[in-house]
Amino acid sequence: MSAISNLIKWFYHIIIPQGKFDEEQKRRIITLHGISFLGILVLSIFTINDIFSGLPAFAIVTGSTILIVIAILAYFRISKNIDLAGTAISILMFALYAYLVIDFGDNGSAIMWIFTYPIIANFLAGVSMGSILSTVFILTLGSMLFLHPTLRDGFALGFSIRAIGSYLVVFLFSVIYERARISAHKNLDDARRNLAEAKSYTDTILGSVNEGLFLIDKNFIIQQGYSDFTETLLAEESPEGKSFLDIMRHKVDPNLYASISDYLAMWFQGKVNPTLLAEINPLERAAIIMKKDGIPEEVFYSFLFYPVNDTDGNINQLLITVKDITEEVRLARKLEAEEAKKAREMEELFQIIHVDADIMREFITDAEEELEYANKLLKDTRVANKSVFIELFQSIHAIKGNALLLGLEKVGQSLHKTEEKIKELIESNNPGWDAMLDCTLLIRQVSMEINTIKELINKIMTFQSKTLEGVDKGLLPRAIVNSAEKEAERNGKKVEIVFKNFDTARIAEKDRRHIKDILIQLVRNAVAHGIEKPEERALSNKKEKGTIEISMEKEGENTVIRIKDDGRGLDLEQIKQKALEKGIIKTDQSDSLSPSQILGCIFNPGFSTSSTADLTSGRGMGMSLVKKRVQQLKGNLKLSYKKGEGTCFSIFIPTAVTEKQPAK
Repeated sequence: MSAISNLIKWFYHIIIPQGKFDEEQKRRIITLHGISFLGILVLSIFTINDIFSGLPAFAIVTGSTILIVIAILAYFRISKNIDLAGTAISILMFALYAYLVIDFGDNGSAIMWIFTYPIIANFLAGVSMGSILSTVFILTLGSMLFLHPTLRDGFALGFSIRAIGSYLVVFLFSVIYERARISAHKNLDDARRNLAEAKSYTDTILGSVNEGLFLIDKNFIIQQGYSDFTETLLAEESPEGKSFLDIMRHKVDPNLYASISDYLAMWFQGKVNPTLLAEINPLERAAIIMKKDGIPEEVFYSFLFYPVNDTDGNINQLLITVKDITEEVRLARKLEAEEAKKAREMEELFQIIHVDADIMREFITDAEEELEYANKLLKDTRVANKSVFIELFQSIHAIKGNALLLGLEKVGQSLHKTEEKIKELIESNNPGWDAMLDCTLLIRQVSMEINTIKELINKIMTFQSKTLEGVDKGLLPRAIVNSAEKEAERNGKKVEIVFKNFDTARIAEKDRRHIKDILIQLVRNAVAHGIEKPEERALSNKKEKGTIEISMEKEGENTVIRIKDDGRGLDLEQIKQKALEKGIIKTDQSDSLSPSQILGCIFNPGFSTSSTADLTSGRGMGMSLVKKRVQQLKGNLKLSYKKGEGTCFSIFIPTAVTEKQPAK
């Protein structure tokens, strides 16, 4: 096949020499060569025949004619002038046909050749020159028929007149036909040229546009003719003939992929308004997974669909445009995050403005100390991971409690989410280094939020005359009261805090945070679980408002802080059941445990009698935080209760630790 193809190409180059020719000229060139080659073949036969017939003069004439034809062809290949070459061939045929008429042929049959002359001359030499040659030819022929003795005797007068008449008819129709043919071909060539130009423009557009642009049919097959950028966006070489669905199969979420199929089918069904279909486009902002250097990367494309109707008005194709909007989406997300951050800062700012600056400063100081401790804990390889997580939870819970106490709801919600994540790590089996890394990131996130609050406070402080020196020790009682009132309001209860000999000036600054955490947790716990609702208290002949008494006394070498409420007291059986459910105690141990051992369960991390967890509850971590803080103060804790009458927590702290040392 290759040899045949090469032979055809070689022959084509022989017939059509290199050069700029329009379609009409190419047709004339092909005809010129066809007639010339045929003439050379026929004349060669005549020459051979004349030689073997003993007619050397005729052989010389026909042979010379062959040489003239070859010379004309050679001239054409050099000059590329088809008009002159065609005219030369026409003149040569003029002479040949005249010779044939004079030669007379068998019974004068040679005259039949003359009827082809106007056709050939008009085609090869052009209508104008061909008409001149044809006219000269018929005048010459007429003269020969009527004046040449041999021809005048050979052809009857009537035959000669009919022959000339027939020639003129053929001449006339050849002119008409040739003009019509040229005009038709010209229109056809113009149409082809316009079509080629249009295709060129389309190719230019498809090659330069920075968007995917392609058509799919009813079977979702990508059609011929698509923008070059389509291959880049779809990551498919030559997507023509491939299914659009197959290409998208592993690039989008499975749920989105399923919706694409249904969505495209709806377009071709033509039952839904195109405007509505455009509004529910699932790919208008689609997350696409593309591989860059073999690594999956999420990008965002926008696919838009436009129906293409056939002559009957039915949708037979869809034009799809694809645009990479990754940067646009990322910028929008960044702006949304910035706006959310600004909104949150404004909200926090308004919350901070309504809180005493010293109290807020105290919150920041306590939070920073708590986070510093958390960071040290994360770096301490001597502590088991699970113990680290529990202590981190307690630290975050302490910060969250103080944030909510100040009305920093957004900070509280964020810390609550952090608690949830740490809780998952606590409950996971054998958490490893990756869990520690997650925890580190969580603590870092909390630090960033605290720093944001700190920056806002500093901005506020620039407009206030208060200094950071001399933190008011009266802040702790106020914080406790605020915490109790907030918890009471949340639980639909009423409570009164009574301080008895509670002198915060006796508390050393280094212990203030721990004691505050203890008191805040115990007071909140008393309100949440001890103090009854007003209607319940009324049934017990108690006053509507519950009382929590906080006292501070010196007993021997200790300072004793008592938190005593007049609530319902503790339910030992309920505590035992919850401890069994939580696996804190085993079933076979439950009957042998003493009341103090059962009460000790409430200080285990994760113990809670509440069945639900919310923003303010600590999922059973509050009491474990109390125990931890007491240990950090090197103290101890005693618990007493009387069912129906209340609970009392007594915190024994060595006086040397607790009491503020006089200035030297």
